Amino acid sequence: MDLLDAARWHRWLRPVGAVLLPLASWELASRAVLNTALIPPPTVVALAASQMLQSGELFIHIGISLRRIFVGFALGSAIGIAVGMLSAWSRLVQDLVRPLLAVCSAVPPIALIPLAMAWFGIDETARLFLITYLAAVLMVPSTVSGVRNVAAIRIRAARSLGARPSQIYLRVVLPDAFPFILTGLRVTLGFCFMVVVAAEMIGANSGVGYLIMQSRYYAMTTKMFVGILLLGLMGVGFDALFRRLVAAGLPRFAVEKRTG
Repeated sequence: MDLLDAARWHRWLRPVGAVLLPLASWELASRAVLNTALIPPPTVVALAASQMLQSGELFIHIGISLRRIFVGFALGSAIGIAVGMLSAWSRLVQDLVRPLLAVCSAVPPIALIPLAMAWFGIDETARLFLITYLAAVLMVPSTVSGVRNVAAIRIRAARSLGARPSQIYLRVVLPDAFPFILTGLRVTLGFCFMVVVAAEMIGANSGVGYLIMQSRYYAMTTKMFVGILLLGLMGVGFDALFRRLVAAGLPRFAVEKRTG
């Protein structure tokens, strides 16, 4: 085995070990020390997940949660980017948005569950509202930072060449702000996977968050672990997919690819 093969082997060995070692420790501790009714071994959790996949139950929960996550993420991100752009460009909008954003940033989405239920009942709109709210609040600061990072000399140069405000925004401001917006989108997507659990507390009868909460009511700890681990795997998987899509479609913005 040459040095290159050894380096590749070690590169794969470390992440595999980082996964297998905690799972093996969990398996041994659960069977030897812990209460398996409260902390089931990973082999039992995997068996339950396999049975739920075979029955199709898990696919239903995954599909519905993903739909809620991505609809709320798309709506909230669009609102947050638009508000962030206006806030960074207009002093008046900035003065109006800043105190409201400071208050919203301090209010977690779970605190809005009673308000969402009062406004929208227990329909799908209430669940989408929480995810949209979080995405919008997170995207405003990222967008503002990106727009403010644009070099003033570039804007002045565009104006001196006769560019209209719309052209300055599209050809100067937006490209320079795009890396910040992409970073904000990636972070926001991760948080949307977290807040879906809170959203699905509002009268839901399906979804991964519903699966976790319903398992708690009936003391089905194994299914609860299936839902928790599934959310983590979904978040990691879609984060990796996001990075690969950026690297493939927008290589100039793929910082991780450039820096290795």
